[in-house]
Amino acid sequence: MYDLPGDEITAAWETTLADRPPAVTVTDDSGTLTKLWPTANRYLLEMVQQNLATSRFVIADGHHRYETALRYREHRRQTEDAGLGEPAYEYALAYLSNMADPGLAIYGTHRLLAGLDPEAVASLPRSLTGTFAVERLTGGATGPTAALRPAGADAYAAIAAYLREHPRGAFGLWGPALDAAYGLQLADSAAARAAEPGHSTGYQGLDVAVLQTLILEKALGITPDDMAGERYVTFFKDPHEAIARLETGEFQAGLFMNPTGLDQIRRVAFGGERMPQKATFFYPKLPTGLVFHDLSGRL
Repeated sequence: MYDLPGDEITAAWETTLADRPPAVTVTDDSGTLTKLWPTANRYLLEMVQQNLATSRFVIADGHHRYETALRYREHRRQTEDAGLGEPAYEYALAYLSNMADPGLAIYGTHRLLAGLDPEAVASLPRSLTGTFAVERLTGGATGPTAALRPAGADAYAAIAAYLREHPRGAFGLWGPALDAAYGLQLADSAAARAAEPGHSTGYQGLDVAVLQTLILEKALGITPDDMAGERYVTFFKDPHEAIARLETGEFQAGLFMNPTGLDQIRRVAFGGERMPQKATFFYPKLPTGLVFHDLSGRL
């Protein structure tokens, strides 16, 4: 993502390419439509170059690809004569999006828990009280409508409403190990700062950092290595799928969260820090294979 509030690049694209038919049109499995326009328009390319030359960038997705491209470049530099022309391996494909683009969306990544001590999971509403303001959002699936509307539907509706009302520092908690859906609102910001002493206040205030340190690590004993290896924790982008999997009893409980704000990402990234694991889910995604970069020749 590039930092260009005025976005002269998009304006230049609209005057040069927008009214032309795309070379490629693709609809992926989720229904997202992608269109591709190749161009050699000098005005547009110079406009891109001039505006991006001094812009700051955030690697939103693909940091593993970027790091791999750097390692591959160093490998080729050591094994080949780089004096002949401009090797293609010095470059990597990238998709650039303006941070201010209204079409750019960020979603939360929810955590489902399995394989933990049942008592530790069941007692979360009690053990988190103090650090969090714990609010009971639902009861069980009882009454004449229980057979028509599963408890998961009630839980998700209540959690979604709670998260809308509490955009920062809040989480939803529900699962078969619990007697109800709960809302958790951070009440002790000092505890969040103390849990991440080596990081900036912007990092310490991230919902995902609060979740990982104060709930997963402190309350449940899940270590950073466990999370990196996805032991005890499974990540879900679609909350409806997460609720459905909880209803099967496959997982003990789920922790639902709001998306990370773009202002928080800017603050952390431009401060020189990396975001925590699974902190963001950017949308829309680009389909792989629309453009290829041949690494064997020269640019």
